[in-house]
Amino acid sequence: IMAIIFTIAALNLNARKPAVLVENAAREFLSQVQFAKNLALTGAVFRDEDLDTQLDVPFGYGLHFLNDSEYFIFGDLYGANPAGNKRYDSVSEETNWGNFIVNDKVNLDITSIDPSVIVYPLDIFFETFNSQINYYYNGIDQPDEFNELQIRFFYSDDPSINQTVIINKNTNQIYLQE
Repeated sequence: IMAIIFTIAALNLNARKPAVLVENAAREFLSQVQFAKNLALTGAVFRDEDLDTQLDVPFGYGLHFLNDSEYFIFGDLYGANPAGNKRYDSVSEETNWGNFIVNDKVNLDITSIDPSVIVYPLDIFFETFNSQINYYYNGIDQPDEFNELQIRFFYSDDPSINQTVIINKNTNQIYLQE
């Protein structure tokens, strides 16, 4: 009897593993978006960018997608534009948190209500002391009509196992769709 119970339990754990991998990847991404938003809201500082012996607050924080499986958090510092440009610039930005790579068994795709094609690089940006969400595709600001990103995480061997993170620019909501 114990062997039968153990076998059934082991089979259930293995059957659930893909769903757990997908959910963990989606929740990790959601936490990284919330972390960038919180850095912006609190005005976290990086370093003395303008050499005036005081730590400087970046113009905001965001996530920069290199492709459909790798992204990182960045702080928008002065660089060439003294007003900040609300997107990642490889020369002047701060990226102290490392790159996040989605699990090799979990893929992601980015879609939206708008039929626009997603072009990498993609930036999701939060201005300092302001939680308003901004999107930038390939360095181009997206208009207000473009209101929602859906980042769908799915198991590579079975795309029906998936979780979607919603980032809505108009309602300023970020959540895991259940």
